[in-house]
Parts: sequence; C-alpha cells; structure tokens
Amino acid sequence: MGSVTRIAQHRMNEHLRTKDIVIGAACVKASKVDDVEVWVLPGCKVTRNRAEAVSVCKKMHAMILEFGGIKPTEKASRAA
Repeated sequence: MGSVTRIAQHRMNEHLRTKDIVIGAACVKASKVDDVEVWVLPGCKVTRNRAEAVSVCKKMHAMILEFGGIKPTEKASRAA
C-alpha cells in the first residue's frame, strides 16, 4: 500500500470566519454546526445572529460582576 499522507484536522477555531466574542470575563465561543458557523450560548444553545450573541455575552459579564467577579487563583504559577 504506499505511503499515506495525513493532514492534521484543525480542532481550534482558526478555520472559522466568525470570532469568539469576549466582553470582560465573559466569552461566547464561535463554532461550526452542520457546516454552519454559529456562536454557542449558555444552555447548549446556538445562534447565527451576532447581535444576539453579543447581547448574551454582555449579560453574562454583568452577572459575573454582580456576583463578585472571578477571583484570581492564589497559586496560579503552580497550576498545570
């Protein structure tokens, strides 16, 4: 059988035209579902509407701040 050349499959989002939406400590990830580029919202929901994804990200950021933010770890330098 000769040599088989394999191309690594990209699992990161470099192949997407859409970008992750980051506001403060909140992040809405870009992904692809059934060959359609989408943003993944909390609760395993997806949307193709960027305005909706930005709105959800803003609400998530507000909730994070309301509950005291995300505390830095004490021993982050030793984290794996």
